[in-house]
Formats: sequence, structure tokens, C-alpha cells
Amino acid sequence: LKGASSFSLGSTNINNTATIDSNETDPLSDDARVTVTTGPVPVGGMVAPVNKAALLAPWLGLIALLVAGISWFALRRREARS
Repeated sequence: LKGASSFSLGSTNINNTATIDSNETDPLSDDARVTVTTGPVPVGGMVAPVNKAALLAPWLGLIALLVAGISWFALRRREARS
């Protein structure tokens, strides 16, 4: 399809009509609907990959601190019983 790269986003109707001569009895006429879609584009700024380790580090530290505190409290309570 010539000029297909010039379609804008959305839907475009294409009418394809063939001419016939005196030997043919059935004209060929087809309608086609073309939908051109792309992914979202960034608006302003730049796209940077996410550093998952840097995002999770504070939460992992908090969880480790909670586990250490609960363990310390449980050991201290267990020693007090015996």
C-alpha cells in the first residue's frame, strides 16, 4: 500500500475500486478499514530505567530492623522465664 507510512493515528477508510472492461461482468470493489496504533509516548523529560534495588533497599532495611528487634525481644523474654 503506497503511502501507508503517512497515516495518522486512529482509523482511516480506504476505498479500493477496480474498473472493468466489456469482457467482465462483476466489478471488484472493496472497502478496507485500517487502524494505526502506537504505544504511549513520553511527554517532556526523558525515560530512565527503574533501579529496583535502590527502590527496595529502604524497605528491606526496615524489615531487617523489625526482625532483629522482634528476635531480640523474644530472646530477652525467653531468658527472663528461665
